[in-house]
Amino acid sequence: MDLAEAMEKIAKDYDFDVPSQETDANGRVSFDGLEVGMYLVMQDAKGKGDNRYELTPFLLTIPYRNADGSLTYDISADTKPVGIFKEQVPPPTPPRRIPQTGQLWWPVAALGAAGVLFVVMGMVRRSRNK
Repeated sequence: MDLAEAMEKIAKDYDFDVPSQETDANGRVSFDGLEVGMYLVMQDAKGKGDNRYELTPFLLTIPYRNADGSLTYDISADTKPVGIFKEQVPPPTPPRRIPQTGQLWWPVAALGAAGVLFVVMGMVRRSRNK
C-alpha cells in the first residue's frame, strides 16, 4: 500500500473541509486558487451511467519541481482507472408455483385404474383355479 492509499483510508474516516468537484463529461476536473502544498486526489463516489470507473488515489504537490529545477504552478495530472464498479444485481425472485413442463395427468389415473383391474382379474382367476 502506498502513501496515497493510506491517506485515502484516513480521509474517508474523517469529515475534512476540502475542495470537491465532479468531473465533466470527459472525466476531467480542475481547481483554481489552491495554496502551495501537497494534495490528496481521490474518488469519493462512483460515477453514474457508463462512468463507473474506480480511480487510484494519488498525491499532487503545488508547485511541481521540473527536472531542470524550475517550478510549475499550473499542474496537469492524469490517472488511469484500476477497475470498473460492479453493480450488485439482486437475484431473481423464485416463481411461486413450479411451471408445467408438459406432464399430462389423465394417463396416471387411467394406468392406475388399469393396474387395479389387472390385480382384481388376477385374484379372480386365482380363486377359480383353486
